[in-house]
Amino acid sequence: MKEYDELLTLIQEECSEVIHIICKIFRFGNYNYHPNDESKIENSYLLLQELLLLQELADLKVVTDIYLNSLSDEDKTLFNSYINDKKEKLKKI
Repeated sequence: MKEYDELLTLIQEECSEVIHIICKIFRFGNYNYHPNDESKIENSYLLLQELLLLQELADLKVVTDIYLNSLSDEDKTLFNSYINDKKEKLKKI
């Protein structure tokens, strides 16, 4: 299960970064940047970067394979149903 644990850790770290940037946006605004940042990268850009990293991680086939291999057949069916429901909800947005 080491590979699975490493995968969860990577996902956790990326989600943490996304949450951190969202908190900065709520506190300081989309277009603000850290006062010590000489390149003046705006919070909205930082959020986009982190979301893209998270998406790249989620899109990796190995992620799905590792996760699905850890599930029972019954859980795989539930997982696929859940994913299909989420896809349908996203189409409505």
